[in-house]
Amino acid sequence: METELERQVAELGTEAAWRQAIELEPRLTLHGLGAPTESRSLVYSCDLAVVERDRPRCFTPDALRQLGTARAWIRHRTRRLKHPRAGSYGLKHRAEHWGRDEIGAAYSYVSNGALIAAALLEGCTVTSAGCLPPNVNVNIKGSD
Repeated sequence: METELERQVAELGTEAAWRQAIELEPRLTLHGLGAPTESRSLVYSCDLAVVERDRPRCFTPDALRQLGTARAWIRHRTRRLKHPRAGSYGLKHRAEHWGRDEIGAAYSYVSNGALIAAALLEGCTVTSAGCLPPNVNVNIKGSD
C-alpha cells in the first residue's frame, strides 16, 4: 500500500516539473549544470548541444522519483538561509538519507541535477560560479 510520502513524491516528481525546472535553468541535466562531454567523462560542458544530448535521462521513471524525493525533502526537512551557502552535492546526500529512512530503499538515490531542479521549483535561491563543476550553492540548510 502506498504511503502519504510516496504519493507526495509521485505528485512532485513529474515530467512537467522537470520541464519547468529546465525552463528556469536551461543547462540543467541529471548531473547538475551541464553534461559530460563524452561517456564517463569528468569534463562537463554547458554547450546546449551537449546538454540536450544528455537531457532525455531527466524523464526516466527513476529521475522522476529522484526529483519528487528531493522536493519532498526540501518541503519537510529544510529551512531557508539568507544567502546560498550549501553545496548541491552535499545536500543531495542529505535528501538521499531522508528518502531511504523515511520512505524506503527505492527513494535512496537523488542525483545532483534532481536536487538542483527541486531547489529551483521550490523557490530556493541557486547560484553557480559557472559550469565546472556542475554543482551549485543553494540557500537551504537541511537535515536527514
